[in-house]
Amino acid sequence: ITVPQNEQKDYARGYREGKPVHVSPGQLDAEAYGVKSSVIDMARWVQANMDASHVQEKTLQQGIALAQSRYWRIGDMYQGLGWEMLNWPLKADSIINGSDSKVALAALPAVEVNPPAPAVKASWVHK
Repeated sequence: ITVPQNEQKDYARGYREGKPVHVSPGQLDAEAYGVKSSVIDMARWVQANMDASHVQEKTLQQGIALAQSRYWRIGDMYQGLGWEMLNWPLKADSIINGSDSKVALAALPAVEVNPPAPAVKASWVHK
């Protein structure tokens, strides 16, 4: 991906040993290859995902609701469209175990939530 010079200020990078680094190859790198955003746009995106009722565009509200709906369950974790969700409150071990690369990369038995369950406000949402 080539980021135009005049947009470099908005290119979000990670840092390793104090130096900026690009996204490394891995899960979802081909699809998104990192997030390219300004701080203001990212804050708006986070706010919209925390409470989509304030989003004026109805299609975007619907998209957020569908993405955060629960389609599959693996243990205590639910999967939406790009999101993983745990019911709140939860123990730290649930977050740590659910973030393990074995969960992200291994084939695990999943149970379909049919019909999909709507987003739950009291949730830990990540990835």
